[in-house]
Amino acid sequence: MMKNRDYAILMLVVLLVLLAAFFLAFRIKSLQATLSEIENEKAAIEKLYEKALYFQDIKSREAELLSTVEMYKRMVPGEPDKNGITITMYQLAENNGINLNKIQFGQEIKGQRLIKVPVTINLDGNYVDIINFLKGIRQLERIYRLININLSRAEQSSDRIYADILLNAYYKR
Repeated sequence: MMKNRDYAILMLVVLLVLLAAFFLAFRIKSLQATLSEIENEKAAIEKLYEKALYFQDIKSREAELLSTVEMYKRMVPGEPDKNGITITMYQLAENNGINLNKIQFGQEIKGQRLIKVPVTINLDGNYVDIINFLKGIRQLERIYRLININLSRAEQSSDRIYADILLNAYYKR
């Protein structure tokens, strides 16, 4: 039979085992929380690493991207540049051997992001040269949209054609 002293030692051992189990469970719970935080940090680091790779890719393509931005700025500039449009149209007409008689700008039309600048051009030349003029407009860096074209013959026996062209140029707000 157990003596009181042995019983007290046994109770002390059981108490110590229970206390050790409690601290072990508490420590395990704490370690699980720490592991969970580590996993979260790992996921955050992986996302940051992916962003770093993305930015590194952008940095390596910086010259290409800047070139593209500059091209877009020429396509849709930040100002109407009516003088530039006028000079461009006169040069294009001269290069195609046609006479640009008049160029006139209409009232600007404001959109959400872009402003339209209506441009009316009156010119004369032969049919093929006028078609080449229109193709030349299409090949310009700045974006133009052909709205309307009216062709009329100067005289019955002449190959001279008059053209009234309405197109829109655009610029950013």
